[in-house]
Amino acid sequence: MPAGDTAIRIPPKTSVCAPAYPGTAQQGPQGRTGTGHRLGRPVAEHACLAEEDVTQGLEALESYRSLSLDVALDGRADNDDYTFMDTLGGADSRFGLIEDREAVKPALAMLPERERRILYWRFFEDMTQSAIAAELDLSQMHVSRLSSRALARVRAEVEQNAEQEYGVAA
Repeated sequence: MPAGDTAIRIPPKTSVCAPAYPGTAQQGPQGRTGTGHRLGRPVAEHACLAEEDVTQGLEALESYRSLSLDVALDGRADNDDYTFMDTLGGADSRFGLIEDREAVKPALAMLPERERRILYWRFFEDMTQSAIAAELDLSQMHVSRLSSRALARVRAEVEQNAEQEYGVAA
C-alpha cells in the first residue's frame, strides 16, 4: 500500500496523533510491546499528550495493515483449517423471500377484496380451490379463473414497478 493509503479512513485529528515512527505501535518507551490500549499511557506520558488521543493514534496505525481473510486464526502458519473467513457470516437465503413479499404487497393491495381473499386462503392458509369455492359459494373452476387472473395482475404490477424503479424487467 502506498504511503498515506490506509485500509480504512482515519479522521484527521486521529491521524495527527498517530506516532510518526512505524515501530511505535509495537514498541513503546523503554522497549515495551503491545497494542494501543496497553501502550497508550506510557506513550502519552512520554509525549505529554492525552492518553485517549495516543490510544486512538496507535490504533490508527494498525489500519495501515489489512488482515487477510485467509490468515489462520490459531496463530500457527502451518494450520490453515480455521481462517478469519470462517468466522464471517454468509448471505441469508430468506432475504430474497422478504424482498419478494415487499414487492408483492402494493400489487396485492390493488386487487379487489374477493381476489385478495382467494390468494390469501390459497397461499397462506393452504386451502384447496375446492375449499375456497365452498367458502365463497362458487364453483372450483370459477375460483381457478379468479386466482389465475389475480396472479397475472400481481405479476404484471410487480414487473411494471421493477421496470420503473430499476429500469429492468423483473
